Amino acid sequence: MTDRSHIQARAFTLIELVLVLAIIAVCAAVVAPYLGGFARGRILPNTAAEFVATARWCRLQAGSEGATYRLNFDADQGKWWVTKGEGNVFKEVDDEMGRPYILPEGLVIKTSLQPADDGIYASFDPAGRTKPATFRFESGENWVEVTCDTPLSPYRILPPGQSTLVQ
Repeated sequence: MTDRSHIQARAFTLIELVLVLAIIAVCAAVVAPYLGGFARGRILPNTAAEFVATARWCRLQAGSEGATYRLNFDADQGKWWVTKGEGNVFKEVDDEMGRPYILPEGLVIKTSLQPADDGIYASFDPAGRTKPATFRFESGENWVEVTCDTPLSPYRILPPGQSTLVQ
């Protein structure tokens, strides 16, 4: 028969568990503000990337459906959205990519496109052509530009510090 008085139980006490949780909470509280700054710093590039994705989707849809697509732009309201040509009328697209995109607070968008009678837009025809244009997304002193250099080139994000838009 074994004497159980000499066997020590190996387990954590409640005090040890509470102490470890308190240390984790303090570490999380110290790191959290830095993570918030990281997310804010990604707003400009993420918005530009979403704009490029929408423009490329418009070009693909125009070619595959044989219809003209427009990437409409409203600087005053800070948004863009997609419409599709049906005859002489352009209707909003009922698709996730066609939904209106509202710029995050604090962002401003500028473009080299000149207003037409029915608004400001980049038009994508069934042959894959579009009018070259530049869009600048600004937040304070920071900015990111998206450009299309030729009628057949895709929209792309310019490297940091590179600009084609006249101030």
